[in-house]
Amino acid sequence: MHGPWLQPDDTTQSQLSRTLKVLWDASIRNYQPEELRRIFAVHGLVEDVVVRSSKKKRQVGGAAYI
Repeated sequence: MHGPWLQPDDTTQSQLSRTLKVLWDASIRNYQPEELRRIFAVHGLVEDVVVRSSKKKRQVGGAAYI
């Protein structure tokens, strides 16, 4: 497939280059968005924190996009 919709614009590309995906073992610790914001704020401004939840009940783990 080809088309302009597949190419991110400069703003989107800039946001993607500043996005960090963080994974952890939720059986040891389950982080809340505000905790992650506080932890990563020492490295600069944190605009958004999105915590994913697994729909699979057997999967133990956490993930967030910061």
